[in-house]
Amino acid sequence: MYKVKTVKTGMVVLMLLSLAVGCQQTVTTVIPDELTSSEYKVLLNPDKFVDREAAYHEYWGVFKKVAADNGVSIVENDDKDEIEFEQVTFFDTPYQDLLKHGYVLRVKYSYDDEGNRKSSVTYSLKARSEDRKKVLNADPRIAADKDNKGSKLELESDIVYNVGEDHHRVTFYSSQSKIKIEHDMGNRYGDYAELFPVLATFGVDADTPVESVGGLIVSAYNFEPGSIDFGEGVKCDVEIAVWTVEVDDSLWVVPELSYSQSFEKGIKPPEKPMELNVKFLDLLREAAPEWIVPGKTKSSFLFEYDAKLRGNANVDK
Repeated sequence: MYKVKTVKTGMVVLMLLSLAVGCQQTVTTVIPDELTSSEYKVLLNPDKFVDREAAYHEYWGVFKKVAADNGVSIVENDDKDEIEFEQVTFFDTPYQDLLKHGYVLRVKYSYDDEGNRKSSVTYSLKARSEDRKKVLNADPRIAADKDNKGSKLELESDIVYNVGEDHHRVTFYSSQSKIKIEHDMGNRYGDYAELFPVLATFGVDADTPVESVGGLIVSAYNFEPGSIDFGEGVKCDVEIAVWTVEVDDSLWVVPELSYSQSFEKGIKPPEKPMELNVKFLDLLREAAPEWIVPGKTKSSFLFEYDAKLRGNANVDK
């Protein structure tokens, strides 16, 4: 708010008043400032997941016991023993220009029940940051002439648990658009800028190559055992995802437990069930600390490896 002093020149007063009014104008964004979902996640101990399926069943038993001990009900899926397999990679320029602007481009390859890779490829552009305002000012939309589904952007959050020695939480805000294409788009930056127009604003030459971050392809094994009900409508779907990545002569294993919650527009979730919801992963850590490792996002492993290879100094999480 500007304070206008009385001066003899009326023109100066008018200019200051106009400036004050202009500063109060609202900036229109393409992402509504209301959370539609939150995902609560923690990394699990890879040493426990030498045998993926055995570890999944064992930890799901730990999860159910902690839930029962805290008066929380579990609803198991009929197909809880099924595994969804897919391959995931992240594309960026050699200098991680997308990541530096707060965007992540994920490429997902799906497989049928016989293990055959499907011809279609899913491309997702996500704006992600710990700064909510930065995400709200982002624009990961698909080009209008290519978005045949009329996608709408939503604000989401990921709460990463067990970060640092004090086991604190870090919240990332995000918004994304995704599109399934019946062919591989290749490795030319300009083609992706045509699909996601915001990429054309980064000052990157259209012929710059986009490559898999770190040259790495993730094999993702996803288990969906059921849902956890904290009461009064606070219900979350549970997933245990195990990423395996061949790096040099070794195999990285990155297991993660997460559960996701959707929010109804304009309705505040009940306080007590939400308190239990938010602290449940801390209760899991306290009950079985040998299963939990220090927290970060799964994709950060790939970007950190890529940065190390290239010697990039300015790499975010």
